[in-house]
Amino acid sequence: MATTKYEYMWITDAGHGWLRVDRAEYELTGFHASAYSYADERSVYLEEDCDAPQYLAVHKGSTAPEAFPVHHYNGLSPIRDMEVLGFEQDTNNAHPKKSI
Repeated sequence: MATTKYEYMWITDAGHGWLRVDRAEYELTGFHASAYSYADERSVYLEEDCDAPQYLAVHKGSTAPEAFPVHHYNGLSPIRDMEVLGFEQDTNNAHPKKSI
């Protein structure tokens, strides 16, 4: 049986960063991200300070960010406008986007 190799990339902007993970891989792992991670149809974007290191430690055995390429946005990343991936945890409504 062939093994699928997934590619990772750090996406950053002036204020934050996310690890891009293939959505199919993410869904196979059963990992539950926080409300600070996002998703689109093809990828999930795991928040850099909590979700990404936990995901990498559990599913890849490493948290080394230098192992992956980086794409930097000089302004705000379009990730910020995507659907929230994780469970809504903020009681002051700082994350009003719908969870998926």
